[in-house]
Amino acid sequence: MKKIICLIFAIIFSLGLFVGCKDSNNSALPENSLTESGSAEEWIDQDLSQLAVLTFKYVEEDGSGHLAESSATPRYTFVYEFKIGHVITKEEYDKIYKEVTARIPNDSGGYYTFEGFYSTLQVSLPASRNDFYIGFKVTKSQAFYFTWIGGEAQPPTGTFTLTVIDNSNRLTDLPSNGKIVFCPGQTIVLHSTIIMDADLGFYLENGLLYSGITRVLPPIETESGLDEWEYELDMWFYEDVTLIFKPIRQYHSSELFDWQTTLEECEISSVKVESGYYGVAPGSFNSVKVSKGANDIQAVIDYLQLLFMQDAPLTETSVYGGGGSTLTIYTNQGEFSLTQSNGFIYTGGKYYEVSQRIPQLTEYEECYGFVTYKNVSTLYIAGEKVKEYSNILGEIVFIGVESSNVPIVDFGYNFILENGFEIKLLSPKHFLFGNKCYYVVGEVDFTQIFEEYASK
Repeated sequence: MKKIICLIFAIIFSLGLFVGCKDSNNSALPENSLTESGSAEEWIDQDLSQLAVLTFKYVEEDGSGHLAESSATPRYTFVYEFKIGHVITKEEYDKIYKEVTARIPNDSGGYYTFEGFYSTLQVSLPASRNDFYIGFKVTKSQAFYFTWIGGEAQPPTGTFTLTVIDNSNRLTDLPSNGKIVFCPGQTIVLHSTIIMDADLGFYLENGLLYSGITRVLPPIETESGLDEWEYELDMWFYEDVTLIFKPIRQYHSSELFDWQTTLEECEISSVKVESGYYGVAPGSFNSVKVSKGANDIQAVIDYLQLLFMQDAPLTETSVYGGGGSTLTIYTNQGEFSLTQSNGFIYTGGKYYEVSQRIPQLTEYEECYGFVTYKNVSTLYIAGEKVKEYSNILGEIVFIGVESSNVPIVDFGYNFILENGFEIKLLSPKHFLFGNKCYYVVGEVDFTQIFEEYASK
């Protein structure tokens, strides 16, 4: 569990959430916060039991005078960290108040009278209480809520200068002097040439990753006719600022699987992507998409050719739950497959973090598969255990059908397959699960079972 907690905080740190504020000028807070904690490695070594997270969320009046989260809440959420027992100083309170009140609270524009901070949504507006204040003692992680009501006020005025340092020379529309004049609240758009062996980001001079950046996906075609990455920089600064454009992480090219060379000599007939979640109940459905489309086959070939990777530390892979996808490639020389789980690929006894995810198919037939956790499926006939098979329930692929179209073979007793859940066999290609009928579409079905026992 400790590894999981470390991983979650390390990911959040890398995304820039714990640099003082999610959407603001990330200048350092005093030493009792974690904004001066140094590198990610140093941060992970902190005693997590002594840390508390304070989250400030924008909410709206729900029409009845009460507060509720809205679609705008994720955009106006601010996160800070302090040591448990720390007392909020005037400098810290003023900084948080300035950053929280800087944002326009809704898409229609305008600034309104600030209301908050409240430790609960059970507040009737207008309300005079304020649960976060100078002298507030941090005792636990908790959320505070704020909103705007009343009349409009004038937005801040003035211009400042953004200086961008790009030693890689990948930003294609950055002015030659690297300087751009902006107003607080303005969004600056920049483009860079596509690079597949690294993730790039904008860093503040103090070495922290600036989180007010969005990379538009997929790559766009610019006026020059070239595909490029597009970055949107939300400039919520009230002073001149310098950002450094450089890699967040880098990858190296390598053939992870011994069949990649063989695949180059094969003729691909179809591809399959099976996606699902871990930790769910046995008998849950995975999504199975099968395609013979030329565009999907080419997308898979491109994915393998551009699959850059880096070794993944064990602490980053020790995650329970999440999701993954298995890609299977069917060729004239057999089938090949790989599984990507929570952004990692496991092969040859090692985990690798990869540069991109398995492509989404566009010309597919959608089917389903079962989530199973046992290596065998057990056959019961008339309530008695008869035989164990290799995990047939984890291998079948099926679609739903109307029960009126099912050719039921009635032997006067039930054929039941069990693997943490049960299905009733109706024919070599049909089964009942719950109160619905399904048809097996893949090569793996129940023919062997019926040949062995149906005539007995």
